[in-house]
Amino acid sequence: MNANQPSGKSEGVDRNRFREIVDGIPAAVFQYRRYASGHDSVSYTNKGCEDLSEIPADQVSSDATPLWDLVVQDDVIGLYRSIKTSARELTFWKHEWRIKTPSGRLKWLNGTGTPTRQENGDTIWDSVIIDVTSERQSQLRMDGFFNQQMSLNIIADGNWKILRANEAWSDHHKPKGTSRLTGASLINLVHDEDKEQFNRLRENRLESPEGQPCQFRLLLDGDSYVYLNASVAYSETEELFYMVAQDVTELKQSHERLRRASTVFNRTSEGILITSPDGEIREVNDSFLQITGYKREEIIGQNPRVLKSGRHSTSFYQDLWRSVREHGSWSGEIWNRRKDGTVYPQLLSINAVTDDKGMTEEYIGICADVSNVKRDKEMLEFLAHHDPLTGLPNRLLFDSRLSLSMQLAARNQTQLAVAFLDLDHFKNINDTLGHAAGDELLLQISKRLGSSVRSSDCVARISGDEFVILLTETKGPENVSQIIQMIRGIFEKPFVLPGLETHVTASIGVALYPDDGNTSSELLANADAAMYHAKENGRNNYLFYSPAFTERAYEHLFLESAIRDAIAERQFFLAYQPQVSLSSGKTTGLEALLRWRHPKKGIITPTRFIPVAEQTGLIRPLGVLVLKMACTQAKAWIDAGVPIGRIAVNVAAQQFHHHDFVSDVREALNESGLQPDRLELELTERFVMHLDETSVAQLKALRALGIMISIDDFGTGYSSLIYLKTLPVDKIKVDQSFVRDIPEDRDDVAIADAVIALGSALDLLVIAEGVETTEQLAHLKGRSCAQGQGYFFSRPLKAEAVPGFLSRQD
Repeated sequence: MNANQPSGKSEGVDRNRFREIVDGIPAAVFQYRRYASGHDSVSYTNKGCEDLSEIPADQVSSDATPLWDLVVQDDVIGLYRSIKTSARELTFWKHEWRIKTPSGRLKWLNGTGTPTRQENGDTIWDSVIIDVTSERQSQLRMDGFFNQQMSLNIIADGNWKILRANEAWSDHHKPKGTSRLTGASLINLVHDEDKEQFNRLRENRLESPEGQPCQFRLLLDGDSYVYLNASVAYSETEELFYMVAQDVTELKQSHERLRRASTVFNRTSEGILITSPDGEIREVNDSFLQITGYKREEIIGQNPRVLKSGRHSTSFYQDLWRSVREHGSWSGEIWNRRKDGTVYPQLLSINAVTDDKGMTEEYIGICADVSNVKRDKEMLEFLAHHDPLTGLPNRLLFDSRLSLSMQLAARNQTQLAVAFLDLDHFKNINDTLGHAAGDELLLQISKRLGSSVRSSDCVARISGDEFVILLTETKGPENVSQIIQMIRGIFEKPFVLPGLETHVTASIGVALYPDDGNTSSELLANADAAMYHAKENGRNNYLFYSPAFTERAYEHLFLESAIRDAIAERQFFLAYQPQVSLSSGKTTGLEALLRWRHPKKGIITPTRFIPVAEQTGLIRPLGVLVLKMACTQAKAWIDAGVPIGRIAVNVAAQQFHHHDFVSDVREALNESGLQPDRLELELTERFVMHLDETSVAQLKALRALGIMISIDDFGTGYSSLIYLKTLPVDKIKVDQSFVRDIPEDRDDVAIADAVIALGSALDLLVIAEGVETTEQLAHLKGRSCAQGQGYFFSRPLKAEAVPGFLSRQD
């Protein structure tokens, strides 16, 4: 139909009516023609087309170029290709493009048309174009809304499934467990403690369709989260939730920091004051008020000068504020004054707070009252140099005073002395009366010692019951002896303890300067050595140091260390002395005798090392070693057919008193395989006569195993015959001191004869040790002594010599 070529009156009416209808359509309706020659024209346009393009219809009726000139350059090729394709294939044409009208307006157009090929080769499209500018601008705004990172924007259904979200925000923040928000469940990303809010949002959605505020935490990867402030609106028609949320994490953290700072300010034990740049106090906390004693209204507006103690010079404050101006801060100890006038020490730090331009806005001072700290420090300093029980100087302070006194004595060519005092049997006080009584005794002794010396002297407690006394400006040994006698005099009166009075004695060692040492440690060690020997000489006396004491001390230290090494390195060995039947002349047993071959010192005799082993507690491991060595060797001989009889082993008192002694014996027998009836244990008479019930029970347990029990050195301990009769004993040995002078010495003869007779009466086997002469042997035989041991029969033998010795007896 061509509205520009009416034919007849009725057609004219119809066409006018058609134009009215078409012009009323809110779109551009037109007929577009592409000639076979290649140029285009618009055969028909309605009013909407002119309104849309702002070009009159007559300007495009023969040539469509004015319309093409409106097309945005970026959209020309696409539009051209869509028309060309539709013309070639006669397919439905649909395209969207942009134009810029003569008035400068940018419009989005959406066009559709159906192509028809004419007989002359032209192609005609009856087309409709709609202005979609508003929709496209809304779409762009929506896309922009969902493509920014500043806020989280979400559209979700009624079950909180996210239908659309700005993924740019998601890419930046990394929500937990998902790479894209779209399609995820919003409720699953909300912190558990905040999910109840979303339940309320859903319940109240119809009551506040315009939007409900909420704050919640959205979970992120790495077990972190962000705080979001959100507004959530609900569309009832669409049944959708619309959310716009702002990240307020930093704001939340800032508020938390402010809250914490406020808490710290108000609750910290340190005092805080804030001043203006010119020193006016603007704010203080409660701790500051407690420290200074001021009320808030009394101190606000004042200058910190009201706190000055008067102890610091003007230059001190000048240096303080110079540091603040140059470095922005100062810290140190300062003395200030409280409201009541009390001066106290304070740790103070001052910091300048500046603005962006570096100008000081205020000063903040933080202070702590260190009065108690100073007192505690002084107390710790005292305790570091004094005995906490008695208050006397300790070893550290004594060493310092001794060194200083020695320097003064050297400079002034004078003498001094050190007395080392150790209480006798103090352990008995603690064990019987308790440590409280022991402490009370030490306190009383400390007071008496302090009052017995001059103010220039020094009394110190250096360990449990040990005291040392520094005597300055002495005038030789006689003068020192007089002072020591005065010190000993404090022990003449009894000490009154709870419930009783007791007397205590002390052993004292004295070393003189410069005779006995040139250093404080040397002088103290020598006084200690002298005290040790005073104890050895019966206690309750005093001795001056002698160089021989040091030699003995070194000997003791050397032997203690060497014994430990010798046990570990198997330097000990056994010699074996035969015990012989006096009637048959045959060997009935061997006594194992301990020997020590030191790698550098050679043979060290038992008289040197046994006392040290007993004093240091090494006698037990040494005794266990001897027991095992003897049992092992005896079993080897027996297995080889060597007729050794029994093997006798000496047992020390400390070894026997150990609670595991019976176990030690059993272990030695079990490891070696030796039968118990082949073992004899020798204990000294003095030890056996003082056994308690527990020890007697041990003896009985050993004898019950089949082990022979022998009393060594019999006759030297003044045994009780009644007590002896009750003991589980099989054998007694006449001490060699009573055998040595037989038969010349009538007393020794009488004692030896009495011991032999006693053994016979008690049905005990008797052996005499130290037999060296024919006369001694004859006398013992004449008295029916059963066995003998000594050089007459054999010296102690090495293990390898025993089989040969025994074979010669056959």
